[in-house]
Amino acid sequence: MHSLFVEVKNASFCTASYNLATVALQFLCISNLDFEVYKEMLGASLENEEPMALRGGKRTWEDGIKTLLNAYPAALHGGNIPPSLYPRKIVAKRIPRGQFSKRSKPTTAITYSSPEGKICLDEVVEVIHLPQFDGKGVYEDAEAIELDSDVVSQLRNYVNAIASRYQNNPFHSFDHACHVTMSVHKLLKRVVTPDLSQQDLAPAARDSNHPASCLHDFTHGINSDPLTLLAIIFSALIHDVDHRGVSNTQLGKEEPEMGRYYKHKSIAEQNSLDLAWDLLMSTKFDALRDCLFGGIPAGLLRFRQMVVNIVLATDIFDKELNDLRKARWNKAFSGAADEKDNDDLQATIVLEHIIQASDVSHTMQHWHVYLKWNRRLFQEMSLAYRAGRMAIDPADFWYEGELQFFDNYVLPLGKKLQECQVFGVSSDEYLNYAVSNRNEWEEKGRGVIKEMLGTVHLEVKNP
Repeated sequence: MHSLFVEVKNASFCTASYNLATVALQFLCISNLDFEVYKEMLGASLENEEPMALRGGKRTWEDGIKTLLNAYPAALHGGNIPPSLYPRKIVAKRIPRGQFSKRSKPTTAITYSSPEGKICLDEVVEVIHLPQFDGKGVYEDAEAIELDSDVVSQLRNYVNAIASRYQNNPFHSFDHACHVTMSVHKLLKRVVTPDLSQQDLAPAARDSNHPASCLHDFTHGINSDPLTLLAIIFSALIHDVDHRGVSNTQLGKEEPEMGRYYKHKSIAEQNSLDLAWDLLMSTKFDALRDCLFGGIPAGLLRFRQMVVNIVLATDIFDKELNDLRKARWNKAFSGAADEKDNDDLQATIVLEHIIQASDVSHTMQHWHVYLKWNRRLFQEMSLAYRAGRMAIDPADFWYEGELQFFDNYVLPLGKKLQECQVFGVSSDEYLNYAVSNRNEWEEKGRGVIKEMLGTVHLEVKNP
């Protein structure tokens, strides 16, 4: 990814943009510095994490989490704000709601909260408008930029706070958030460049921006916009904050007030987003927001829009939302929309499919990685059943349920990654592993369940 940006040189810059790239670089080191803190928070030893498929050897969790953010050098792009965002409130600290003002002090920390009576789901848009290509900017090495110590400290504290807000579930834990984040990072790194023919390269000899423009168009503008890359990495990190280890239906029963507030739609996902966002908007992270957005409302609003769409895309069990996504897919890849809107629609869909694939990436990795997370999810649901928080024993449907999940969700998702045509051989890799795991589960799944049942019973007796 770093080398791609060096080649592309495609963004316009400001002080805030340099800061954004540098914050991303600093984020890489946080978990290494505070590994013992995370270990204590989780209250459990952290196992070695297997790298993504086709990457040999083992990599420790401590090493793997360094990929939380890569050093994305680029800029915050202003403008191109979706019309749905215009009525939203931009609030400067200690400034009445509905107003935006820079204070006389050096800080320009701005905040955003949903309009009164609105929830996250109300903010979801069909199309996220990405910035248009700008080849006039000059690349600046993010590693050469130094952050203020307050920013570094606040960034570290934010990640620590997010980690501490994850419940100690077998599956929906901070371990899972890190695994999803690494999977997102891998997919972003595997975004391929188009094959440029001699005919393509002829204009490039006269116009140095031409290859960069081709890359921008080929990736639907995603890899040309660091704020988009940061938003999806951030979303992966926070997407299951405070998950209670039960379905949205059960969560609505256990927390009726929360269910009503979120209109019984994507309850866990909206709760995670609100908790993480409110934390980021709090005064103790003013310097961090100042560094990220430089007091520019356009950057904050666009970041918010992407995070909302991406996090809520992880609710894959809401039929109405899934039907809407399928309709958008058909529209985007049938050429029904005009060129610019269709580019943005395709970019929106690709972003959502990146997070969805990463959220279930264990199904598209090596068999033993799939088994590891399959066991954890089975354990989590078995514990919920034994606690009276789930009506049906998962052992009664687990074998057939996994086959159906592969056939109805995982394999179609893998095929869509291929159809996006921006992930190169990685999309084949994901689909091939999914097919292999599906077939191996069909052969070995019943035996695996018997083994898991014994493990779960022992853990219930010795919590």
